Amino acid sequence: MSKDEPKWGALVENTAQCHTKLATGIQVAVERHCENKFSTNLRAFALAKETEIRDVCDTNHQDFVNAIEELIRMKSDMIRVQENVLSFQMQLKDATQPVLAADDSLQSHLQTQRHIDESLDKLAQCQRIVGLASRVDSYINGGKLFHAYKLVQDLRIEVASFREIGDAATDRSENQVYEQQFEEEILENRGKNEGSSIITKQENFLLSSRSKPLEKTNLLGSFISESAQRYENSSTRGIPIAEKDVPLTRDGVHEAYMKRTLEIISPILRTLHVFREMGELSELATYYNANRLPQLQLPAFLTGDVAMITPEKFMGQHQILLKKFTGAFCVEHFIWRYTQGDLLSKKDINGTFQHIIQSMCGIVTASILRTRSPESILELKQNAITCARTLGDELHQYNTTSIFDAFRKLGPHFRHSLLTDTKAFLNINDWGDAVRDDTIEALGYLNEILNNWIDDSSDLQVSMVVVMGVNASYLAVACNRFDHVVRHQTGAWESRTYKFGVTNHTHVKHNADSEVITKPLSKAGAKKQFENTMTRAQDMVCELMIKKIDELVNSFYYMNWTPAEASVQPDPAMWDLISYLQVTFAQLSELPTSVREAVHFASCIHISKSLEQILYGPNIKKITPAAIMNLKRNLDALLEFIDGLKIHHLRESFSALSQIIDLLISGNLEIFLDPQSRGTSKNFPQLSPDNVASISEKMKDSKSRFWGKSGHHGAKKGKGIIGSVVKSFRK
Repeated sequence: MSKDEPKWGALVENTAQCHTKLATGIQVAVERHCENKFSTNLRAFALAKETEIRDVCDTNHQDFVNAIEELIRMKSDMIRVQENVLSFQMQLKDATQPVLAADDSLQSHLQTQRHIDESLDKLAQCQRIVGLASRVDSYINGGKLFHAYKLVQDLRIEVASFREIGDAATDRSENQVYEQQFEEEILENRGKNEGSSIITKQENFLLSSRSKPLEKTNLLGSFISESAQRYENSSTRGIPIAEKDVPLTRDGVHEAYMKRTLEIISPILRTLHVFREMGELSELATYYNANRLPQLQLPAFLTGDVAMITPEKFMGQHQILLKKFTGAFCVEHFIWRYTQGDLLSKKDINGTFQHIIQSMCGIVTASILRTRSPESILELKQNAITCARTLGDELHQYNTTSIFDAFRKLGPHFRHSLLTDTKAFLNINDWGDAVRDDTIEALGYLNEILNNWIDDSSDLQVSMVVVMGVNASYLAVACNRFDHVVRHQTGAWESRTYKFGVTNHTHVKHNADSEVITKPLSKAGAKKQFENTMTRAQDMVCELMIKKIDELVNSFYYMNWTPAEASVQPDPAMWDLISYLQVTFAQLSELPTSVREAVHFASCIHISKSLEQILYGPNIKKITPAAIMNLKRNLDALLEFIDGLKIHHLRESFSALSQIIDLLISGNLEIFLDPQSRGTSKNFPQLSPDNVASISEKMKDSKSRFWGKSGHHGAKKGKGIIGSVVKSFRK
């Protein structure tokens, strides 16, 4: 350093050099000091964490090992399950392949069997037709025209039935297609705005209804006409039932008939449900009532103008018109029944029915008066009576008396025509022998028809059996009249033709031919057959009534026989029994007085015995005095009805039942059962101590609480006397 340089400069330079040296040393010292401390702390922290981790691992090491092993086992199990599933799937496919093939083969075999059965049915029907045709030909060749005529009627029915095979299946398929289209259109109109409110849906449906009124009118109109046509076919041709012994329903008709009817009216029921859900039921009812009458296909009947249909035209079309008439009102009745009167009331149906039937009766009468063909008249009467019986049965409940009255009023006309025909054909050769033979044959055939009807009918009603019995009695009486008329007319014809008297010719014929002697015996035999049929029908009335009474009396077993208090009204079961007796007894007016009263007595005695059996029998385990009071009230209601019949001594049929009830109510049960006090039994002569003891056994736990304490001397003995008597009777 030079001497000229200032001292402070040298000082600064020296200071800077010292600072540089010192800073480096300080920095190194500081860094070394911090590094040693940080490393020490880091090592200590790492050691602590390592120790902690090692402790945790030592503690849970076995659990970790077990979990890992479990996962490995689960994985292996899943692999085996997957392999087993694939194996089982292949085995199932191999095992079911023959079963599926067998099922397909079975279905094809069943289809083939159905075709074979149908072919066999058709073949059997063809054989019946051929057999009937051959029998008709043999009868015609043999001169038995009466039998030939009856077989021709059966032949027509068989041929018509053979031609109509397959109509039922076609109707079902068309009905299903129509139902689907009709429901789709209704639901499409309803579901246009599914997310909007109900009011918006109704407004849209009303707008669409107003925009397409003609289309909806044609649609519902076609439904009504098709339903009527299908029901008409089923009601007149008969429902195709595979087995004749089909079980009967509650209404007394075949289940197939009810099933077929529900199939016919199911579209209108679904339509009714749709309109009810939309709140438009009133509009549907208004539309239906406005459009249902033209759909009956009977415009001439609706107007009431008989001149619109000539008798000739009616005789040619009466079968079709009666079919439509029957089918339409059967459908009307079931629509009213299953819709519960929402579309139309029973009053409206009956009003329309009476309006149409009056016009139809006028047309029937006019047609018969102008027709000279007995075959056409008989066919018209048969179809009209079938229509009346179908609509007037217990199921449909229409008033068809106008049809029967119309034919009854034509009786003088038929008798006059019969006399005219008899006089016109008196001079036929061999008339007498032919009439004798044909009359005997016709009477026997008629009696056979009555008996076949009784044998083949599975749903006989009391009214039907009464009518058959009355007809048989009338025909039995008519046999004498037939015999007298035949003898008189034959004698007159022989007198005019052969110029000799009846007495001489009859005497000669008796000596020459013994067959004439047997002719009156044949007449007597025909009369005897009708009398046997009449007796059988009368017995059938009793059998049917007793069978129905048993069904009604069985409901008494389900009554409450242990009530705490007595009822103030008779039980519904007794009202049902009284109603049945009232309706059935009213149908017996055509029977002879002795037979009618015998039916009354038999029915009442059977009712009394059945009610006694309920009390005495083992089915009722316990009876309270309140139940006896209820039975007394039921019996009083029945006796009140019996007294109204005004038949002498009919009330005495219930004397035994009345005595047992009076004994139970009087409180003298212990006295009656006491062997030392038999004086009371004189008041109840028809009671058996055994039966009374059985009832006492059923009442012994409850009678004292109900009747209270009695004042007679036997009450002190209490249950001891009753128990001893019961034990003595059981021994």
